[in-house]
Amino acid sequence: MFGGGGIRNFGGTLTLQNSTLSGNSAVFEGGGICNSGGTVNAQNSTLAGNSAGNSGGGIYNYYYGTLTLQNSLIVHNSAIGGPDCWGEVNSLGYNLVGQETGCPAMSLATRPRRMPAWARWRITAAPPGHALCCKTLRPWMPSPTA
Repeated sequence: MFGGGGIRNFGGTLTLQNSTLSGNSAVFEGGGICNSGGTVNAQNSTLAGNSAGNSGGGIYNYYYGTLTLQNSLIVHNSAIGGPDCWGEVNSLGYNLVGQETGCPAMSLATRPRRMPAWARWRITAAPPGHALCCKTLRPWMPSPTA
């Protein structure tokens, strides 16, 4: 698939709830989701292990599309530009994005309402093909790097 290996939304409205998109690939953009001029709302969802040849291995949002995440996990995707996400992404909070390089506006808007850096190690350290998260760390728990 050229764009949107898992889902391609072209001008429509898409809602993902309690969903997982994994193992999808696209030749150019949006290995997991490619949103072009439409509206995508993802809640309590995971996009992991997707790939794109160019940009947005997990999510690619363009052409005035609206993409909103809440309580979602976007990690371990791959692409040359923006491995996990590319384009403007709105956050309603409590999202974890592994590499935010392709969606810098999201990282600024969500820092106060995201999972803190000390909790990220469980996600970023998981090798491909293994569980992404098996335990939630609490502030009083020691860091494995301490």
